[in-house]
Amino acid sequence: MKEIGRADLVVVVLSEKYLRSIYCMKEMLFLFQQSLGDREHLMRKLVPLRAGELPISGAKDRLKIVRYWKDEHDELEAALTGLDPACIGQEDREEHLVLKDFQHRVGDILAWIADTVMPLSERRIDAVIDLLHQRARQLFDGSG
Repeated sequence: MKEIGRADLVVVVLSEKYLRSIYCMKEMLFLFQQSLGDREHLMRKLVPLRAGELPISGAKDRLKIVRYWKDEHDELEAALTGLDPACIGQEDREEHLVLKDFQHRVGDILAWIADTVMPLSERRIDAVIDLLHQRARQLFDGSG
């Protein structure tokens, strides 16, 4: 994950499966944290692509993803209830905290991405390549 944080550009191919993967969302959250919650900084680093239908433009659509992560958090919290803290591993505690963070951040992250996400299709691949060239030039010219 640290490699992703150090990258100048990160191409993310968004899908329903991606948005429901704890590993993928950990990476997205890490990028968000590295940007210190600054939209412009995050979007300079991120090249979001959309694979298939992925409604994230409206609040109701984004809130479905927020609800998914809240439910995941609540299920894990219920599983942890009543256990001696000494029995709970560090990874499990971290996952619990990450799930809580997802609930609070994913709506904003997706709203920011919704403004720039590009559909990944044969017709749009040239636009994606152009965007990658543009971002790379900005990085190398120091204008990004």
